[in-house]
Amino acid sequence: MAEPGGVCVTQDVYWAARNTARWRFRFAGRPALKNMPEPLALYYVVASNVADVPDNGHQRLISVIDGLGLYREDGEAIALRSPKAQALIGYLALSSNYQEVHDRLATLIWPQRSQVAARRAMANCLQIAEKSIAGDSAAGILRRGNIIGLSPSRISVDVVRMLKDLGEGKIDDLLLKRSDWSEAILFGLEGTSDLFSAWLSVTRHNWRDHALEALEAMLERFEMSEPVMRRAANALLVLEPSHERAARCLIRHHAELHNVAAAMRVYETLRAFLRERYQLAPSVETTALAEALKAPEPLLSQNKKARRPGGPAPTLAVGKFEARPKRISPLVWGFRSELVANLSKFREFTVIELKDGAIEGPDTDYLLTAQCVDSQDDMQLVVSVSDPGTN
Repeated sequence: MAEPGGVCVTQDVYWAARNTARWRFRFAGRPALKNMPEPLALYYVVASNVADVPDNGHQRLISVIDGLGLYREDGEAIALRSPKAQALIGYLALSSNYQEVHDRLATLIWPQRSQVAARRAMANCLQIAEKSIAGDSAAGILRRGNIIGLSPSRISVDVVRMLKDLGEGKIDDLLLKRSDWSEAILFGLEGTSDLFSAWLSVTRHNWRDHALEALEAMLERFEMSEPVMRRAANALLVLEPSHERAARCLIRHHAELHNVAAAMRVYETLRAFLRERYQLAPSVETTALAEALKAPEPLLSQNKKARRPGGPAPTLAVGKFEARPKRISPLVWGFRSELVANLSKFREFTVIELKDGAIEGPDTDYLLTAQCVDSQDDMQLVVSVSDPGTN
């Protein structure tokens, strides 16, 4: 797990040493390790007196939220007016290792052109981008060749930094203020090409998921009364207001601090949102927690953070939606897609979308299917949920 030349430690070591001034810790995940009965929370050890990026006077700051922005170290904006050049830099800034194959990127930005024409356009675009981003610097910020890339030691990308900070237990204020930040990534560049727009849509979704996962991991790592626990839970509820686990953590946090009124406000806000948006009530666990707040000393004996559930969340497989007659199939499958998207918002179970004709796996707990029949003036939809393990 440790990076070359690095050190990885367990959560016990992290708890014992996290307040030291000499070292910092970055969350490394909960991998399944050989001969270990359950996954362990691991942390990378980072020397606090070593800067993440060398101060060489040639640093470039790249902001991808609310459109592409380029800045020098002193905060001075760098003009890059070409939308294609902006798309190129934005793509590299969000790519693995900040690099991509030349021809693949050319095809993504100019899919309607021939390979020769796309390469010619790419050469011109690279020249424009390099002139702007490098300026008077001789540093190799933008690398050219069969592999195009940005030098990792010369750039800092806002969303990359934000995710890295989450791994170190720090939450950017942006996550507490905006729920739409992921949809604002490279805003204005959707019209670059159809292929680029499709890539951008997936990328925005992935960054949102990465943030959700990192914030959820933070709920495991800190004591219930710590401010960082409150910030993590609040950030999750900004991203996903129906996130019941985050709401429960926030309720417990306020209860630990003897602020029952604030805890009840969290519950009432969640209940109102679920009722208005999904016509649902909070889960039994969340409701029981709210009821416990009315006890003489609510939750004050629970000084430890919430434990992980005893097992994995149940799996719900969404199977075939049959349409009669066939002409209503687009309507039925549109409803199916919308249903899957909304079910996926709930963290109490895992949703799997089965492809047409596929059968549920052995680990499926529930199977959801439907049949829609259109008989002239009346349309009937029957949704069924069954247990594949029984007949």
